[in-house]
Amino acid sequence: MKRTYFLQILFILTSFIAFKAQSQELDYAKSRDYWMVDENQNPVISKVFNLPPNATKSDVYEVVMDLVSKNYAASNFKILYADSTKGKFIVNANYQLIFSTMSVWHTIAVESRSDKVKVSFTLTSFEKPYYFRPDYFSKTEFLPIATEYPINQDKFKKRSQEQAFLAAVLKSLDLLGNFERTLTRVVNEKSKAW
Repeated sequence: MKRTYFLQILFILTSFIAFKAQSQELDYAKSRDYWMVDENQNPVISKVFNLPPNATKSDVYEVVMDLVSKNYAASNFKILYADSTKGKFIVNANYQLIFSTMSVWHTIAVESRSDKVKVSFTLTSFEKPYYFRPDYFSKTEFLPIATEYPINQDKFKKRSQEQAFLAAVLKSLDLLGNFERTLTRVVNEKSKAW
């Protein structure tokens, strides 16, 4: 009896800590320091990186391919444009949100100029699954972020919508950090090989 009571308390405590951590992460993503709105009212998360010394546009190409292959299933992305000589790439991709049943479609744009590279994630639409019984037939609904999720308003229509949007921003921020770290690693490994 005591053991069951202890396990229940432990479960409640663990759930509270996890919820607190999730809230802090979403609050971090909520800051408008990390994203802006484009002319179509879609949120854009972007960052300009300094290219490491000796980095080439081929290195940028390698990092883009590494980022896409490691973070998306093959059926979840499509390369719309790729030119390794110019260091410019556009990828349309979809990923599952960790705080939601939905996934988000976004466009990744990478552009190299002299000693800098700009990486942008433009969030375009949420993909929401519906399941119908008894045959579990599934239907997918696409929700435009700009109209369905009014990010310029002071309050969101629902808490779950806010969490879905902020989870999408948070994932994009994680991928931006991953891109920068991978680029540095690729260039360093190439330098050591010489």
